[in-house]
Amino acid sequence: MDENAPKKEEPKENFIEKLKLSYIVRKIDTDTSVIPKGAVKLTPEHEYRMNRTYKGLKPEDLRKFSSYLHFRPIIKEEKKLEVENSDAVFSYDILDSIETDDVKGSWSIQLDPSKKISNVRSLLWPGYFAVHQSESNIFGSVYFGKGKKNAELPFMI
Repeated sequence: MDENAPKKEEPKENFIEKLKLSYIVRKIDTDTSVIPKGAVKLTPEHEYRMNRTYKGLKPEDLRKFSSYLHFRPIIKEEKKLEVENSDAVFSYDILDSIETDDVKGSWSIQLDPSKKISNVRSLLWPGYFAVHQSESNIFGSVYFGKGKKNAELPFMI
């Protein structure tokens, strides 16, 4: 190789955009990821495991905000203390409920005409929704949005 030959400059990667995208995805996941109460349990080793005996919510509980939990590390202090004191072993409501979110009214729950399937939607992150069929272990969630948080929601409510 010729040392005097001009060196080809490699294009610089734009790491800032990757970091922004990564942050937004993690933020959406942290703020929205929802599961029905009872779908996850805490083991004696303080690990979260899917509850294999989960039978689903009762139809009368589908409309209650307290029936849905954030699937993320615990943020609320009272829940953290409960887990640290081992009072929560084999408990099914050990995660933060969407009912206790800082922005009150940031969730919407609709039922299908049969009143057996719930649709939980985030008003803070438009495009996120979770689905659960009562009396079954069928649940899931998805986000189809623009990655823009509705920052004005507290003023709209």
